[in-house]
Amino acid sequence: MAALTFRPGEWRTLAISNKVDIWLVALLTSAVTLPIVIALVSYLRLGGSLAVWLPLSIAALIIAITCIVAVPRRYEVTADRLDIRSGLWHWEVPLSEIESVAPTSNPLSSPAWSLERLEAKWMQAGSPRSIMISPQRAEEFLRELADRDRTFVVAGGRLRRSEALRKNVAE
Repeated sequence: MAALTFRPGEWRTLAISNKVDIWLVALLTSAVTLPIVIALVSYLRLGGSLAVWLPLSIAALIIAITCIVAVPRRYEVTADRLDIRSGLWHWEVPLSEIESVAPTSNPLSSPAWSLERLEAKWMQAGSPRSIMISPQRAEEFLRELADRDRTFVVAGGRLRRSEALRKNVAE
């Protein structure tokens, strides 16, 4: 993901690749495979009883929930906002509202398929908000945000808003 070099006001939307931890995919695959194996064994031993349909229903439910929550999953940086999509959920974070983006390993649920995450913090209607994402190349992602809003400073793998730069831009 190279920085874009358009004239100011001509920024184009940039799609950001997601980082995916293999162990997390393996865990989800196991959660679906296990009920299917149980259903197959039940079918071979018991025939078409409830013992077959219950594990198949569990596998179908896991697949449905995963698709609703995580497909599609993408991040896009536009001229003035960060768009985050995960399943049916959509967050639009104005770049002007972002206060910081910093690494975190917080395992809480988020639109991120890796524990190597970035937590974006911003204010919305006077309330603090945050979300965790997992871009494939975190440093390049941070630089891309900084290129689009000159009041951001990237240092030590973190992005923060510079109040001094914010005042200079306002003047």
